Amino acid sequence: MAVSYFEEYRRISASGGSFREEERKERFKPQQKFFADSSIRFAPTDDYSTEALAFNGFDGSKIAVINICGPLMKADFCGQLGTKSILSLFNLAANTASVQQIIIVIDSPGGTVDGTFNLADEINECDKPVTAIIDGMCCSAAYWIASAADKIFASAPTNIVGSIGTMIQLVDQSKALENQGVIIRSFTAEDSSNKNLEFSAALKGDGKMLVQNLLNPINDAFIHAVKAARPTITKEALTGKIYIGKEGIAAGLIDEVKCMDDVIADIQSSIVQISDSQIIKNSMTPFKKTLTAASATEFTLVEGGFMLNEANLTNIEAALTAAESLALVTESTNAASAKAVTDLAAANTTIIALQTRVIEMGKLDGARFSAPPVAAIAKDKDGNPVVSLDTDPKIGVVVADNSAFETDYDKELKAMKDRASL
Repeated sequence: MAVSYFEEYRRISASGGSFREEERKERFKPQQKFFADSSIRFAPTDDYSTEALAFNGFDGSKIAVINICGPLMKADFCGQLGTKSILSLFNLAANTASVQQIIIVIDSPGGTVDGTFNLADEINECDKPVTAIIDGMCCSAAYWIASAADKIFASAPTNIVGSIGTMIQLVDQSKALENQGVIIRSFTAEDSSNKNLEFSAALKGDGKMLVQNLLNPINDAFIHAVKAARPTITKEALTGKIYIGKEGIAAGLIDEVKCMDDVIADIQSSIVQISDSQIIKNSMTPFKKTLTAASATEFTLVEGGFMLNEANLTNIEAALTAAESLALVTESTNAASAKAVTDLAAANTTIIALQTRVIEMGKLDGARFSAPPVAAIAKDKDGNPVVSLDTDPKIGVVVADNSAFETDYDKELKAMKDRASL
């Protein structure tokens, strides 16, 4: 890929051409326009086009399509998305509530080891169905990524698949530089005797250490991942061999050769179709409080329950938190109210006791310093005064029984005492 870019650079430079960004033309994307169905949304294939700048996610679509094109690098380069950016797009699709299926369209000869494992691992761990469709070539690192999908389809009988293996290519330019008068001398610290030893030996023609210490361990991880994902794959397919079309089925590399349009149509038909009667609306649902808490006007039914997005869950969480705070305040208020009622009852009891004592003291004082007039003293049928003597335990004096002279105040006090005794 680097060589092809360099040749293009030399051609444009020789013709006096320019490399200014604004002169780069955006290529036509008929596939994106052909699948105009709102249920399908294609992710951008670059990071500079108008389409890429307008992309705002997969929200609302049922199928998310992500393209993996050209040589794979970890970082974006020359406008091409690297595996790190592709991983971000995949995670976005996986975490979008409306997306039910993810499709990866692959046309790549492979690429660097770095970044490949992370992308394949995320695809393998995804809870949503993932389908890989080969649209030309799916080799080496690209196949590692495809093998993590639930199903792999070749879109044409001429698709190339396989090349499972690990290699490295070194270019020794020392002779060419020496002919130009350039001599390179390298030095390492005394304690760094193994620094770049594998590469230094390989540049001198001895690649044994490079193979054993670097390529073999990486290749083992590659083969282990592919065998775990595709247990029916043949031993020969793990040696780096490439296959064409239906040969890949016999080798266990792909599941079927099928036109991309047909694969997508099959996926569309498998998605749960949601009718108007399956949408629970605010005016006809018993879950009005839940809808209010979620700040939603309706919930969509999916297999096994309702579909809630992150905003709905955030709103419900906030409503529950507010309800908990209100419950704590109510509990504290009720406790304070109960204590106030208890204190008030105690105060009323004290007041009644004090009032009773005051009245009793007043009656005692009246008995001590005054006596009822003679004419007012009650008499029996023989005309004798009715007097019963009793000893008041509080003051130790003998007083007359004045029950015959009870006032309305005395009666009220008696009634009060009766109520207190009940």
